[in-house]
Amino acid sequence: MDDIDGMEIAYAFMRSLWGRGLAGEIATAMTRIGLSQLALTSVIGIVHVGNGASRRVLEESNYLIERSTNRHGEDVVIYRLRW
Repeated sequence: MDDIDGMEIAYAFMRSLWGRGLAGEIATAMTRIGLSQLALTSVIGIVHVGNGASRRVLEESNYLIERSTNRHGEDVVIYRLRW
């Protein structure tokens, strides 16, 4: 994954499922699996700069902004939660 290490969490939902808290539940579960069951030292989330909802999900899950970058022609923000 370029110069980014760790496990990346990812999720996508149909619009009809937006706003139900599912992304937060998935972020929490995947983070827990990565850090405790897989014994990783960090988990990342990569979000398009303008995707405020996904950025809030990661921030509410205690992820911190690591950096902004351009990845595959898209402006993104990389969030990371370290164990």
